[in-house]
Amino acid sequence: MQKLVFELKKKSSYLILEFISMKYLTFFLAITIVAFFSSCSEQSHDSHSEHEEAEGHSHEKSDGHSHENYEVRLNEGEKWEANPETTEGIKAMQQSVNDFLAEESDKDFALLKEDLEMQFQNIFQKCTMTGEAHEQLHNYLLPMKHIFEELGSMDEALLDEKLGELQDHLAEYSNYFE
Repeated sequence: MQKLVFELKKKSSYLILEFISMKYLTFFLAITIVAFFSSCSEQSHDSHSEHEEAEGHSHEKSDGHSHENYEVRLNEGEKWEANPETTEGIKAMQQSVNDFLAEESDKDFALLKEDLEMQFQNIFQKCTMTGEAHEQLHNYLLPMKHIFEELGSMDEALLDEKLGELQDHLAEYSNYFE
């Protein structure tokens, strides 16, 4: 009987340890992902800020409020070469938006937001671009992050406005990347 109790205690201790390990592993992975996206966007923003300061640009709107302005530029008048996974991700996002707009019944903005954010993260994870092309891709992608935040709103007029904004922004991809 004591052996059975000992074995049960041993197994329950193992299960508790395994649960705690999974909890910490999940926490560690979440922190790592946040740090990756944060450093990636900060790096892009910092280099963009330096570029703007060098050219005398500012992040101030004419109304005096600060905002992030991600300006995408061409490569000496030519489009930047994007990796195929990025282009596929943008096309998938365009399709998601178009399918959503074509729906006749109740539209689930939360589900659309989740789908778009997943595709957005997938683009970042599969990105193999480097140098200035990579920086310009960040300038193109990061405004979408702000639009996604607004898709969580309960204001239907704002949701429709942001969805139109996103659709227009996605359509601009082919103006800068091939």
